[in-house]
Amino acid sequence: MDRVFDATDEEPEKHDRIYFKLKSDRTMKIYKNEKRPILELFRPKKESEKKKKLFESGNEEMSSFQDQFSKSKDVKDSFFEVDGTWWWQDAAPLPQGKVKLETREYDKKTNKKEMIRHDIRCDWGVLDGYAARFRRGKMYKYKMTEAGIPVGTSSVGSFTIKVSPHRPLISKDYLAFQ
Repeated sequence: MDRVFDATDEEPEKHDRIYFKLKSDRTMKIYKNEKRPILELFRPKKESEKKKKLFESGNEEMSSFQDQFSKSKDVKDSFFEVDGTWWWQDAAPLPQGKVKLETREYDKKTNKKEMIRHDIRCDWGVLDGYAARFRRGKMYKYKMTEAGIPVGTSSVGSFTIKVSPHRPLISKDYLAFQ
């Protein structure tokens, strides 16, 4: 995605590029230019991701209530730590779709996380019905209250999306191959 932030009184016009992958659970993973991996084949496993045994032997220990509660709290906290979300809506009767991407990015100047909404339309390819062609989109920043609640939006720029044919637009995690 190539973004152009409009010039304001304090800042000149700014250009940047981000790489992202949409996940099937309506979240998105953003890769920065300097941190984008070339191959994602051998990702290091987290310590919390241990192999589960298929059958129980009966020698397992029951965890205490406090352990179960803290583990569920960690799962809830990690659920809200995503780079962004996305959604899609059919624009019938036109052969188009409305796509909205919402990114959560860190602003270095204010030392806060800010939400930026990207609104765009996409057409479908003539030869390949699954090929998406995106038009020029608009970017909006949320106006936040002191409590951190979004109240409204203000337009901050425009963007374009280019889809790579070698990387899928929406990633699917397969559990088993048949």
